[in-house]
Amino acid sequence: MGRGKRLALWIGGGAAVFVGVVALGVTLLFRDSATPVTREDVTVNLGSIDGVDGGGDVYTYETTGYETASALGGGRHDYPAETFLAVRAGECGPVHRWQALEERWDEMHVCDDGTLARVVSYHKWFGIAEENTYVCEAGARVFPEAGETSWSFDCVQEDVTTVSWTYEVVGPETLQIGGEAVETLHLVATESDVGRTIGTGTHHRWVLTDPYLVVKETVEITNTTDSIAGPVDYVEQYDLVLTALTPSE
Repeated sequence: MGRGKRLALWIGGGAAVFVGVVALGVTLLFRDSATPVTREDVTVNLGSIDGVDGGGDVYTYETTGYETASALGGGRHDYPAETFLAVRAGECGPVHRWQALEERWDEMHVCDDGTLARVVSYHKWFGIAEENTYVCEAGARVFPEAGETSWSFDCVQEDVTTVSWTYEVVGPETLQIGGEAVETLHLVATESDVGRTIGTGTHHRWVLTDPYLVVKETVEITNTTDSIAGPVDYVEQYDLVLTALTPSE
């Protein structure tokens, strides 16, 4: 074999090795994970929720669902059979943090009068965490005033993305929760995202209003977010059912 051919083969083989090493490095650097949490984990994390110092309550939901993202070739997080809601005192009322995974949680800051101060959403994909806070306009509420059948409001993420919400009252419904008949109010909350994120979502919620508590929820969300790597498509679907009206022990 001539020297030129041997050199060409060596360069070709070296390039293949180099590409393989780079690919391995990218894979290791951006390794994705979906880590379930326990009730004990959530109890410890109560201290990380903004608001008044002190303890709180943890509720358990039977859960089915997942989220997907198209970034870096795509990823999927399947939610465990149990997820948790931590409720503790906040600045104007209870803070509700639903936690599906270490990499996924949502937080609602609900005032004592039922108004919604802000929503915080946390995602972690391929080792990259993103926490977004949406400040809600005056009049935002999580349940209706007397005689109200629908209402709308916006929550804004620092002029980056605006989420427009429309709530509609379906009506009272009785659910079986932990062998107990529970009177709930069925609401449908529809979101429309405009800005860096564009998309829609539908949330069927069965709630208690005094105090506010989500008893059952069915969610479908689809959106696309601009990023430095290009558009990222996101899908989330899940169903939650409270296992008991009393906090977990």
